[in-house]
Amino acid sequence: MRVLIVGAGIGGLATAVALRRVGVEARVIERVDEIREAGAGLSLWPNAVNALRELGVEARVMATASVVGRSRTQTPAGRLIAEIDLSAISRCAGAACICVHRGVLQQTLLSELPEDWVRTGAACVGFDGSTAVLENGERVEGDVLVGADGLSSVIREGLHGASVPRYAGTRAGAGFVATLGSWRTDHRC
Repeated sequence: MRVLIVGAGIGGLATAVALRRVGVEARVIERVDEIREAGAGLSLWPNAVNALRELGVEARVMATASVVGRSRTQTPAGRLIAEIDLSAISRCAGAACICVHRGVLQQTLLSELPEDWVRTGAACVGFDGSTAVLENGERVEGDVLVGADGLSSVIREGLHGASVPRYAGTRAGAGFVATLGSWRTDHRC
């Protein structure tokens, strides 16, 4: 079986690494010509760090990460709005809450894959079953197609129709939280 993954962001690369670890062949198609360091810092909660452990990359990511033991939200004037002790959550889950640069995480995942598993400069513009259709007309076949192509996903649009992102009523400042996994059954709080 061969899995075709559209998108070489963190989700697409993590999927390919996980498939490789269980012996399933995967190919990743990415529209940009070169995967290079981009983005900003990510906050990864303990469940995501546990997922990195399962992928075999936790130690390499932790070597560049900052462990976060407490989260404080304040007004511009410094008045405390909320405070969360993340160290208690980390102890319970068996992994730290961390901040890491998105580019470092992406490059770490990329380094776990054989070079011929990731193809850059290949913009997917549609699909037919599990075959990706590229901008140049080429068709890339797989037994399974995974859409990991981000906010303006060609795969999602092909499955569910065109949609415009909608405001959900919340805001994030200069960061966001990425979650790469779910709670493991052996780390229950």
